[in-house]
Amino acid sequence: AGDIPSCTLEKRYRHADGRIIWGLLTVSLSRDARGRPECLIAQLVDITQQKSAEADRDAFFALSADLLAIAGTDGYLAQVNPAWTETLGWTADELTKQPFIAFVHPDDLAPTLAEAERIYRGGVARGFRNRYRHADGSYLWLEWSVHAAGDGLLYCSVRDVSRQVENEEGLRRQERKIRLLIDHANDAFVGMDDEGVITEWNKQAEAMFGWSVQEALGRPMAELMAPV
Repeated sequence: AGDIPSCTLEKRYRHADGRIIWGLLTVSLSRDARGRPECLIAQLVDITQQKSAEADRDAFFALSADLLAIAGTDGYLAQVNPAWTETLGWTADELTKQPFIAFVHPDDLAPTLAEAERIYRGGVARGFRNRYRHADGSYLWLEWSVHAAGDGLLYCSVRDVSRQVENEEGLRRQERKIRLLIDHANDAFVGMDDEGVITEWNKQAEAMFGWSVQEALGRPMAELMAPV
């Protein structure tokens, strides 16, 4: 006897106790030696627990404030949660119909492709940052955590860190301004930590005390200023 390809579908059934259970129904047609239909063969597998786990996963996926995504090794995002649309303005369809690299800032393409290649080989990404294009044409800084699963899929948790990056850059600009003020001050400037170890030593301090920056930094002030 020969069989034609089977038909498989998921169906809900009512249990005798009133519960609704999920079943995976597989039906195939068996034929006799002459190829005539002989009988239908049906197999039913209880997949209620699997469907419940999927529902829990989908609820978590939809409600998460973080940007969650499942990606394939083909360079496309296969599934994204609503937080992507809320953050970047693109619809889920727009985000999954183009390669993810199409949204990356041109200056971040090379490091992003290198990181993606490393992850595809079985690596894990934690804290990788790149700029992603918003629907209005601007760019947001995203921080990626990605795990490559054994099923060939990549599971991504992504955060918008644009405000954090902006604050960090502001601090760096402030530090550069302070450094310029220190380096060009007319007076000696000496900075120390809580233990009296020198952390700042400008040119005027070199001229006043005779110790170079290289000699002074990292040493206790008391050691340099020991009484004669």
